[in-house]
Amino acid sequence: MRKHFTITLCLLITAIANSPVTAQTEHRVRLGGYGGPELGITSVNGDFGVMMGGRGGLIINNRWVIGGAGWRVVNNLKINEMDARPLSLEMKYGGLLLEHLFPSRDIFLFSVNVIIGGGQVSLDENESNQEIGLDRFFIFEPGANLVADISRHFRISLGVGYRFIANARLGDIENSDLAGPTAKATLEFGLF
Repeated sequence: MRKHFTITLCLLITAIANSPVTAQTEHRVRLGGYGGPELGITSVNGDFGVMMGGRGGLIINNRWVIGGAGWRVVNNLKINEMDARPLSLEMKYGGLLLEHLFPSRDIFLFSVNVIIGGGQVSLDENESNQEIGLDRFFIFEPGANLVADISRHFRISLGVGYRFIANARLGDIENSDLAGPTAKATLEFGLF
């Protein structure tokens, strides 16, 4: 995971270093912002997961976004264990959102982002709906998005990413069981 974190950090630093800088006597910072719901799909412990959540942030000079994001897996994820009780897995996570936008004069633009934060996973007994185990973990999720600029106040974003997990251990559930690819669609409302 340290290798993936280092590679993503290097890519973000390269994007910052290559941002166009104009020599002006008066420097103006243009601010905007957005927020909106997000629907996604993922793989958790080899099972198909549906995620619901949202993200939003402050847009600086139409290039940088600093904000937050969070999701919860909303469908019932089955666990195949030797335990006679049928168990299900619940997971939610979120954190700091850092994004770099590549503006375009066309309707579509491209962005790269990273979410750094934490989450929690729990095991529940299906019949009694009783929680029998809980653990917290670190999350690092880089991604890329294609954004359709519909109007000055509305965008639609389609993105893919990969969720890296550290410090998760709950029964037989480990980091690699919770890590996985993600695909998300976001409705972004704000001032762009």
